[in-house]
Amino acid sequence: MTPLDDAPMIFACAAGHRLAGQDLVAIADTAGEGFVDYPPGWGSRTVVDAALAERGLRRRLACEVGDTDTLLDLVSHGLGVAVLPPYLDARGRPGPCLRPLAPPAPTFPTAMITPASGASAAARILLDTVVSRQPTS
Repeated sequence: MTPLDDAPMIFACAAGHRLAGQDLVAIADTAGEGFVDYPPGWGSRTVVDAALAERGLRRRLACEVGDTDTLLDLVSHGLGVAVLPPYLDARGRPGPCLRPLAPPAPTFPTAMITPASGASAAARILLDTVVSRQPTS
C-alpha cells in the first residue's frame, strides 16, 4: 500500500440550509440532520460513521445511494446533508454548498494498492507516475 493523501472531509448541504453560511461546520452541528450517504462498507461511509461514533454522535439517514451524482443531487435539493471526501469539492458542477469541517475533521485516506507478489509493468509505471506527481509537504 502506497499512501497518497489523507485530506480533511467536507460538509455538503443545500444553499438554503442553516449551515450553508458557516465558514467552518463542526461535525457536532450535524447531529440532528438527515444524511444522504453511501451504503455501509463504502469508504467514506466508514470514515463518517467512525468519526460520529468517536464523538458519541448519532445521525439519521434520510437516504442511501450508490452513486455520487445522485448523492450530490439529493443534497443540492435539500433532501439531506453529507460529509464527503475532499476531492468532490473540485467536481465543477452547480449543486450543493460545500464547507470545510472544523478541526479535528475526519480525513479521507487515499492510497494505491499493489499485489505483494509484485505488480505488472503497467501497474509499476502507473504507481511511479502517480507518486512522482504528488505534492510534497
